[in-house]
Amino acid sequence: VLRSGHCIEVAELIDVCWLEINGKYAMKKLTPGMDYQVKFVLKLNNNFNIDKPVTFSLTTPEGCKEEHKENMMQMPRNQIITINAGEFQTPRNNCGCGEVKYQMMNTDGFWKRGLVVIGVVIVPKYN
Repeated sequence: VLRSGHCIEVAELIDVCWLEINGKYAMKKLTPGMDYQVKFVLKLNNNFNIDKPVTFSLTTPEGCKEEHKENMMQMPRNQIITINAGEFQTPRNNCGCGEVKYQMMNTDGFWKRGLVVIGVVIVPKYN
């Protein structure tokens, strides 16, 4: 993928039956007292096929877990989309302790294909 004159690496799902993407980010790198969203940045190719819901989740350092399922078969093809994994707030007295963890998963055993994972972004949430 070429973006602003720079090449970036992406992961493309060719044919797998187990999809599990995990990540984490240090809280100390975030502004104290802010609301944030964690979003997966994806592209669904024409041959996209994950016919069962995909689970997106977020876990805070305190162990609070937010989870929801998305039916991605109805989403647009050949364009970049974002799917919210969850939202959280950093403590006002952010000691920099711990990590926020996020996940995208579908392990139903059926073959999946046509998904391009561009990355994950953590962005401030503005009302």
